[in-house]
Amino acid sequence: MCDLWIERGYRHSRTEIVEPKLMWSQPNLHEKRRMGGSTIRPYRVSLFAVRRIFQVDTCEDWEKMNKGSQMKAPPMPIAKPNCLLVVRSSIGADYLFEASCPEERDHIVHLLKMTTARLVSHAVVGNGDTMVREFFNEDFVAGGVNASLPLLQQNPH
Repeated sequence: MCDLWIERGYRHSRTEIVEPKLMWSQPNLHEKRRMGGSTIRPYRVSLFAVRRIFQVDTCEDWEKMNKGSQMKAPPMPIAKPNCLLVVRSSIGADYLFEASCPEERDHIVHLLKMTTARLVSHAVVGNGDTMVREFFNEDFVAGGVNASLPLLQQNPH
């Protein structure tokens, strides 16, 4: 399992910002206590770098979506194909997650698509004030949308 969340960006200075990010971390199974908020060194990708978010229902879907990718081997049988979601980034990496059921996967995919679309649309139309209000804090504050998912694979493609 992993914890998955969206962390708001923040203004580092008047002219410099830290972008909002999709973040995830795996709980330390050796330690029973958990870190609060953002963990030390979680995995992350900028929301501006998210290029595509999609569901995988079957092995055929997986193969079709990965033509030309280095992530060719389907993650089956270790994962239920109809519970998989993939976040494809513009930095050349795919992030593969498994939800507990197809309904949870669909819900997470929908929320992530809506969030990234809203962020990018504000940036494209020049609606900076609304973008900052919705996706940034004036100071660093950890938090955002949370979910728990098993992290299966992280491969550049």
